[in-house]
Amino acid sequence: MTTDHALSASRLDVLVRGRGPALPLAHGAGGGIEGNFGLVLDDLAKDHTLVGPHYPGAGGSAVATEPLDLDDLADRLVAAAVAAGQDSFAVLGGVPR
Repeated sequence: MTTDHALSASRLDVLVRGRGPALPLAHGAGGGIEGNFGLVLDDLAKDHTLVGPHYPGAGGSAVATEPLDLDDLADRLVAAAVAAGQDSFAVLGGVPR
């Protein structure tokens, strides 16, 4: 299964792709999911369900109206994974190329 869509629980634009154990993707500042993981998305999706929320200002997510908070971003990452039907997972973090 490959879909890109927004999950209302996280209020962020979320990429959901692949099949298998969940692997939420936490992108770095200055880039979204494609910018941080684009070169490996297809390979990772072969055996994982990728859940990649675009943090505020990235992808289709609205720009933040207040300062970003790391705890809030982590909570939103978990909320996106749970909203995608995942309840157990490791997290992969990335930085812009």
